[in-house]
Amino acid sequence: MKFFRSSTTILALVVALVIGYVYFFEYKKTQTEGAAKLEGLKIFQAKEEDVVRITLKWAGGETVLAKNDKGEWLLQVPVIDSAEPTAVSTLLKGITDEASELTVTEDPVADLEIYGLKDPLGSVTIDKKDGTSQAVSFGQVDALDGKKYALIHQSKKVVVVPSFTQTRFVKTVKDLRQKKIAKTSRFDVASITVKTNGTNAAVTKNESVWTYIDKKWLVDSTLVENYIALVENLSAIEFVDENKNSEATRKKYPLNQSIWSVELKTKDGASETLTVHAVQERGALITSSLKNTVYRIAQNSYEPLKISDEYFRDKKQPFQFRSETVESIEIKTGLVQLKLKKENLGWKAEPPIADRTVDEGQVKKLFEDILALRAIKYSGMSSKSLANPMGIIVMRNKDTATEFEIKWGADVSEKERVAMTNKSSEAFTVSKSDLALLPLQKLLQSQKKDTTSTTQEKK
Repeated sequence: MKFFRSSTTILALVVALVIGYVYFFEYKKTQTEGAAKLEGLKIFQAKEEDVVRITLKWAGGETVLAKNDKGEWLLQVPVIDSAEPTAVSTLLKGITDEASELTVTEDPVADLEIYGLKDPLGSVTIDKKDGTSQAVSFGQVDALDGKKYALIHQSKKVVVVPSFTQTRFVKTVKDLRQKKIAKTSRFDVASITVKTNGTNAAVTKNESVWTYIDKKWLVDSTLVENYIALVENLSAIEFVDENKNSEATRKKYPLNQSIWSVELKTKDGASETLTVHAVQERGALITSSLKNTVYRIAQNSYEPLKISDEYFRDKKQPFQFRSETVESIEIKTGLVQLKLKKENLGWKAEPPIADRTVDEGQVKKLFEDILALRAIKYSGMSSKSLANPMGIIVMRNKDTATEFEIKWGADVSEKERVAMTNKSSEAFTVSKSDLALLPLQKLLQSQKKDTTSTTQEKK
């Protein structure tokens, strides 16, 4: 036995020396011959579109992917699920691009144990649509410079490949599995109902216009579209269980309770409901009505999904007006009492104020800042404090009709103040800091003195 082991060691050393010679004196020379021979060096002879099945066997087990009639890649072993398109694309690129650096032997009866290929580290097998298969195994013994031995089964060649070639194929089901939870595409959603802590936010789309289903509130379509995109992009950080309907699973996890849910309905009447059942230290447990898996999502993915019934309301609508039609502005606050009138040559204070002129740029900024204001909260806001407001701005057109009016009153929190405009029948809250930034005290500027006559008099 000692003689056998020493003989094997000597043989391995001889092989290594031969490979070293071939690599440094022969292969380096062939590298300069261009890419003409590269196709023959590829470990797989296949085009991406011809591959219909991939089988990976590594220490973690077997993973099988197959392409369906629609061209979609699906996991078949060890679970049945959609595959992650980006991960599959990377895998396919490795199949079509990876090449060997040199051939060690083409002897069909070569001692594969020398190269760690008798009991390989792992293998990749592809099935093509023409019914043929190709397989490559990777050895447990390293070649020179940390490179890897590989066996191309069809040609019986033992070749040397870069270490990253093997790494590229070492994928588990977790790497290849589709991590998005929702199956419904956001482009197909025609209505959405969100339930959070007993409140419902339900909107539907008629052509391209979103409206509340059970309320007369105006809807901000951008908010709806962005929210649906958030739902569509929810991704699992863990696949917790593969059988959500089993009695054992429902006992183990609180799947009978719901703390948040969203129902997505498509144009053709199909629906999918995502439900968060519990929030735990490692994240939130979530399921889809169209899948049998229990997923875990990150806490920071779940928090933005919790919304009130008025979340989709158009919060910019109370501040919309046509600034180009405004001919007069009247401002009354604790610090500013001012009336401005638009004339042919620009804005003037009325009555005129000595040594002061209107800053046209600040008037424009006032319009822009008001148009940029947003309501924060409607529900439960009382307009009582607005009977004697802390501030009011009234803008009128050339017919003296009110184009826009905003008044604000008492604080409702450290950051919010109750307000109301003539564009809304309800009181709401608005940011105190946004109101404070309105350039009300900057509308007048010191009048620039005409120094021309003074200079002439001195002369």
